[in-house]
Amino acid sequence: MEDKYTEIRDIILRNIPDTGNFPTTIPGVRIVKRTQCTEFMKCFYNPSYRL
Repeated sequence: MEDKYTEIRDIILRNIPDTGNFPTTIPGVRIVKRTQCTEFMKCFYNPSYRL
């Protein structure tokens, strides 16, 4: 199963240019890439998936 996660990760990383928030063709789904920790803020996030 780990090979599938690696494959998905590699596909995502090939298709996002840099850090930031990127929409996908799936309604309501965004890809978020960060390279540093960000300031903690109280907020609510919809369910997400992280590799």
